Amino acid sequence: MPRPDLSLVTEPRLLEAIASAQRAVAEAPESVEAWAKLGHVYFIHEWKTEAIECYKKAVELQLDYFDWLYYLGWSTYQTQPEVAIAALEKAIEREPQ
Repeated sequence: MPRPDLSLVTEPRLLEAIASAQRAVAEAPESVEAWAKLGHVYFIHEWKTEAIECYKKAVELQLDYFDWLYYLGWSTYQTQPEVAIAALEKAIEREPQ
């Protein structure tokens, strides 16, 4: 499980949100929802490298689901454009609208 450097985080609610999301993944490592939620927590707080790993795991667990492909594409477009293109193309194939 990816873990960002939390040494500068002092907000108790954020620390608890991270701990809760990490526990959910640890307790159910095959839960796509747990991986996606952890990815969201990381992404929102600018831990993009860690978020990308979570979204990759969500895609691995549920390849045909639009949302996970979209989030993977969105989180990688600046740093890994080839990954973003592939993920977004697959997402569009699933839901062309």
